[in-house]
Amino acid sequence: MDDTARKCLFYWAPLLAFVALIFALSSLSSLPLQTPEFLSDKVLHFLEYAALGLLACRAVLSLGWSGERVWVVWLVAFVFSCCLGGADEFYQSFVPLRDADWRDWVADLGGGAVGGFGYLFALRLWSRR
Repeated sequence: MDDTARKCLFYWAPLLAFVALIFALSSLSSLPLQTPEFLSDKVLHFLEYAALGLLACRAVLSLGWSGERVWVVWLVAFVFSCCLGGADEFYQSFVPLRDADWRDWVADLGGGAVGGFGYLFALRLWSRR
């Protein structure tokens, strides 16, 4: 396996696998795990999309964009999270016993933004060491 294929697998496969997991879980009429009563589903949406934002930033950064263009990396990852969150909510509107909720999408947006920013911030701190 050449270096490009290895790099693609290392950076992009986790993102694509996570996207597949999101849509696999969205296709279920009820989730296999029950959410604790004290934990809002909005928090779960936020955390899910924070992980997505992190993985998206990681993958986009592997394209070689860095330095002054790091905000572009965040923006691309955020737009990806926005689009995927919207598509996921739309998809859920067709799944029996599920519905689309704009508040879930807002939680997705927040998670994608924070996850991507957190990854880039941690990377910057790590590189200064």
